[in-house]
Amino acid sequence: MPVKSAALLRLRLRTELRKARMAAGLTQGEVAGRMEWSPSELIRIEAGEVGISVNDPRPLATAYGITDRRKLEELLDMARGSRRRPPTASSGRCSCRVCCRPRSTCGP
Repeated sequence: MPVKSAALLRLRLRTELRKARMAAGLTQGEVAGRMEWSPSELIRIEAGEVGISVNDPRPLATAYGITDRRKLEELLDMARGSRRRPPTASSGRCSCRVCCRPRSTCGP
């Protein structure tokens, strides 16, 4: 997957998860029950009000019946990428904690 901004990956991840939930015919309440979350947690994730943990896509994919390994890896990659921090303006260096290259050449 090409490097994309963390914000774009967050949007894409929550959109993909919402589409998968709907394709599985599940309500937010049903998924929240399976995940042992409050329904408002899933509502906030799908609305983009809170981030998603890197640990959450795998059990959500199971709940949604996603068995394709490539699709699961794509969701996990989006979750990992969505947690990247933007470059810091003061240092001019990337703050992704993966590299120490100038931010203009960062692409972890």
